[in-house]
Amino acid sequence: MTNYNQGQTIVFLHIPKTAGTTLHLIIERQYNSGKIVTIHTPVENAAQISRIQKLTPTQQQQVRVIKGHTFWGWHQLLPESCAYFTLLRNPVERFISNYYFLLKKEGHPLGQKLLEEKVTIEDFVNWTGEDNYQTRFLAKNIGEGNLDIKGSECTRETLERAKRNLRENFAVVGIVEEFDKTLLLLKKTFGWKNIFYKVKNKNKQRPSNNLIPQKTLKLIKEKNKLDLELYNYATETLQTTIKNQGNSFEEEVQNFQKINDSSLGQFSALMSSSASKVQKIISFI
Repeated sequence: MTNYNQGQTIVFLHIPKTAGTTLHLIIERQYNSGKIVTIHTPVENAAQISRIQKLTPTQQQQVRVIKGHTFWGWHQLLPESCAYFTLLRNPVERFISNYYFLLKKEGHPLGQKLLEEKVTIEDFVNWTGEDNYQTRFLAKNIGEGNLDIKGSECTRETLERAKRNLRENFAVVGIVEEFDKTLLLLKKTFGWKNIFYKVKNKNKQRPSNNLIPQKTLKLIKEKNKLDLELYNYATETLQTTIKNQGNSFEEEVQNFQKINDSSLGQFSALMSSSASKVQKIISFI
């Protein structure tokens, strides 16, 4: 884990289906929109890399945040160093969520292919590159010529590279299952203000795990065993960071949750498009 210094560009690596939509809104509340670069799809990485490389050093210094479906390595392109953070999710949960999200996402090319070919969740487990997706994502470097994370085999070496990246280059490593604790750590690390939120982009049409056959769940777990290792590593890293916050941290989390669940907290979340208005209403300390 690394420390954050003011002046560093903050880079949020948003692994798909890891509460990123909610977090994007919180981030956008903290910084001038003109200083944020958002990458919506992995395909956009090459275009944004090319665009930023063409900026002058002075213009590059104006980039305060890079966020989205992007990879580690932006510090190799920018004049200032970068502070990275990400969230991981239980791999079985993420895989199931991603499958049903794609299935219901109108206009998504991969989702359309799933529908046309009548791909079941069992079939999807065996699709090339869908296994160990989080490991693939966090091991990738934007400096590599090939930014396709699905085209090659995910090995134990890939896992060790992903672990090393988290250990040596990230200011905060969080998990979705401890979203509020992760969010409080992000607030403390980067000096964020209003972090109240309302969950966004939750797939309400996804079936309960109880309705998914045990053999299917077992297959998903087996195909994503490297992701399970990485997730456990991230969980241990987070727990160590929380322990280092001292005894008052749990109380801080509880206080935040109480306010966030209140009408005042939810109103602040809905007002996220105007941070200045929100701060006149409430300031969480």
